[in-house]
Amino acid sequence: MAVHIKSIDKNHLVIDGKYGIDQRSLMNNDVDIVSDHFYQDRSKTYAQRCKDNRQISKGKKPFTVGEFGLAPTNMFKDLLTEGIRDGTAGLLIWRLL
Repeated sequence: MAVHIKSIDKNHLVIDGKYGIDQRSLMNNDVDIVSDHFYQDRSKTYAQRCKDNRQISKGKKPFTVGEFGLAPTNMFKDLLTEGIRDGTAGLLIWRLL
């Protein structure tokens, strides 16, 4: 899909939108930004996962947290603090009212 998007508009930014950093996305010249989605079904905190993923993508592609789910307030605070500290390109929250 990234190749198709770039064939229409070479200046259009493409994010991989994956659950986890994919090495293929890091190597693909048609993918501009890598992402991960954070939910509480994993053993690490959101902040630690952000830090780990930023290290994987650092110097290769911008990293963004494509979405993250509801969690205790301290997990949000720690994630936002880590994301700002380490240069994460963005953090998006999903919520149903």
